[in-house]
Amino acid sequence: MVEPVVRRPGRAAAVALSAALLVAAPLPAGAAATWSVRSSPNQGTNTNFLYDVSCGSAKSCMAVGFYTAPNVDKTLIESWNGSAWKVVPSPSPGGVWNFLYDVDCRTAKSCTAVGRYENSSGVNRTLIESWNGSAWSVVPSPNNGSAPNILNGVSCASASFCVAVGNAQTGGYDRTLVETWNGSSWKITSSPNRGKLGNGLSDVDCSSTTLCMAVGASVDVHGFARTLAESWNGGSWQVVVSPDNGSTGNALTGVSCASAQSCHAVGTYGAGANGKGGLPHTLAEGWNGRAWSLEASPNRSAYANSLARVSCTGASACKAVGWSQETSGGSRRTLVESWSGSKWVASSSPNPPTSATPDNYLRVRGAALNGVSCVAPSACTAVGFHATGGGVDHSLVERYG
Repeated sequence: MVEPVVRRPGRAAAVALSAALLVAAPLPAGAAATWSVRSSPNQGTNTNFLYDVSCGSAKSCMAVGFYTAPNVDKTLIESWNGSAWKVVPSPSPGGVWNFLYDVDCRTAKSCTAVGRYENSSGVNRTLIESWNGSAWSVVPSPNNGSAPNILNGVSCASASFCVAVGNAQTGGYDRTLVETWNGSSWKITSSPNRGKLGNGLSDVDCSSTTLCMAVGASVDVHGFARTLAESWNGGSWQVVVSPDNGSTGNALTGVSCASAQSCHAVGTYGAGANGKGGLPHTLAEGWNGRAWSLEASPNRSAYANSLARVSCTGASACKAVGWSQETSGGSRRTLVESWSGSKWVASSSPNPPTSATPDNYLRVRGAALNGVSCVAPSACTAVGFHATGGGVDHSLVERYG
């Protein structure tokens, strides 16, 4: 299936088809904002992953992912109340697999999370959960056919308009999947595909009910991933031309729009055909209201680098997060990059102590950031995972401010 890069267990960085805001008072004049690790809970002693975070207000954030109980992966949701993170009960309708990959909070009492679960036949089905201010509940969501379906990203422009994106398998190939919320139910909305091979959408951001931008990747005739961008104009989805960096694999995994004339998307490029034979490097692109263009983005390591998500509070204020890795089998390190209006710059970000021997989903030591949410240029939360001393992945939350 087509799924976002890095943010899932067991995905190589090139297979994009196939991330807390302990919001504090404003910084004192002259004080420089920095990233710091913040305490976050874990369910049990096995794997805990956080894939994304969204802050509806300074005192209300939600982070989503999964944790592993004996023989089953269950949804994991954690909330920030202005002073501490805590686990919030969330439903897991699937028998073995239950994952939440993205979340969007309009307010402290209105959040939507999306992902997938495994049905009784062992097939992936779309999963959507809703927060009403007191509890999370499963909201019925459609699937395109009986083959695997997955939702990777969600964005809500109003209480009666949300968009979720992902992919559904049809005829042996992944095709884009878009679902729309009208205030009472979710329905599948027609979305285009580029070519007859694999297509998938990893993230979406809606500035209004008539303007959304979704990103992902498609597979060309040579088996290479190519960037895919699609826009919503209030009536239909259309493919928007997006550039690739080089001739090997390119994929966009995150997008954030500060306005109709200012969006930024991030991902990876440089991997070989079908995700083999190459090393990923950071990929960044900008939208000026008319076209997408490549933006230079730094790589901390000469070996492997990847960006997973991005959050923009203005045309000149974005944060992107991901990971870097120095050598094959080496430890991954958190990667944060900042957009100032003219270029991307790598920022220092902390890494918790890591295990000596990898024994986790990604089979690597170290840490990675999978999602980020900013409510101001100097007030951001990033979430992900870090491998503990025992080689087990645990939740990771970092604050900028």
